[in-house]
Amino acid sequence: MREILLSILLAVALVGSVKAQEMTGPAAEQAKQEVLKLETEKFGGQFKAGSSHEKWFESHNDPDGVVARADGGIDSRAQHLEMLRSVVQTPPISMKQYDHHISIFENGNVAMVVYKIDAQFTWEPHPVQDTAEDIWIKENGSWRRILHSVHRIMNMGGGAYGATD
Repeated sequence: MREILLSILLAVALVGSVKAQEMTGPAAEQAKQEVLKLETEKFGGQFKAGSSHEKWFESHNDPDGVVARADGGIDSRAQHLEMLRSVVQTPPISMKQYDHHISIFENGNVAMVVYKIDAQFTWEPHPVQDTAEDIWIKENGSWRRILHSVHRIMNMGGGAYGATD
C-alpha cells in the first residue's frame, strides 16, 4: 500500500514539476508519435489466451506503477498483472480506445495521454463508456507508464456509473 501511495505522489510530483509548460515543435511531435504507437499497439492481442496485452503491460509499465480502476480500486503492477491473467478466461465482447490527446512536458521526457474507451464486458449488463489517463516517463531512451487511471462515464444501458436496471 505504501508503494502505491508513493507512486501516486511521484506521478503528482512529476506533473507538478513540469510547471504546466507543454512542449511544442518537432521534438514534442516525435515524442507524441512514440507514445501514441505504444498506446495503440497494446490492444493488438488483448484478452486472448497467452495474451500479448499481458506481455505488453509487463514490459511497458513501471514496476512501481499504479492502475486506478473504474470501480475505484487501486492496483499495483503485480496486482493488475494477476487480474489480466484471470481476465483472459472471460474476455470483453468489445473494446475500442480512441480520441487520444497527448501532451508532452519536461524536455520530451513526460507524456500525459487522455483518451476515451467504449467497451462491452461479459460481467457488465450494458456497454460502458470510460475516459482514461496515462502518464509516461522516458528514461534512457525508453518510455514507461507510471500511471493508468480509468473513469466510468456512462453505463450505455441508461445510467451513470453504478446505476442498475
